Amino acid sequence: GDKTYVKGKLGIGTTNPSVELHVDGRFFASQGGIITQEDWSNVPAASSNKNDRFQNSWENYSNTFNQAAYFKDSMGIVHLRGLVKKGTIGTHIFILPNGYRPPKRELMVACTHPNIAGRVDIWNDGKVVAQGGSNLWISLDGITFKAAPAGPVFELPPGGLGGIGGIGGIIGGNVVVNPRG
Repeated sequence: GDKTYVKGKLGIGTTNPSVELHVDGRFFASQGGIITQEDWSNVPAASSNKNDRFQNSWENYSNTFNQAAYFKDSMGIVHLRGLVKKGTIGTHIFILPNGYRPPKRELMVACTHPNIAGRVDIWNDGKVVAQGGSNLWISLDGITFKAAPAGPVFELPPGGLGGIGGIGGIIGGNVVVNPRG
């Protein structure tokens, strides 16, 4: 079939692409799935019955700073943020849900009171543990890690997409990939 090749940067939904393929909006791949950017999920209060709630007396520091939260981007990278306090060092702050957990334990440097390095561990069972530092406050801002595979984020049909020419068109702001090109 017909193929289209683009040299340089291609913008879909943007007139100013910053990388080779810059999609501003949702992306749909036929015979695959939809890739979307999810919002932050705030860690619920300890009084909540949700599995990802605060535990071991940990809580948000104040409304002046980021609230404890997490999200996973379209590449499977989990991002944490927030400033927490009052829990017990060596215990878990909260538990990440399935699909947001690393394949193995991750050790992360975190800023803690009084502006020194502490440690936050992310266990493969989802526990986010304040391993070292001060419980007066510890920051989760900037902690990122690759989630263990929980199934494909984006499936390509056998033989791939035939280069950039597999892009079929734009429908309502979504990019539709046509593998039969």
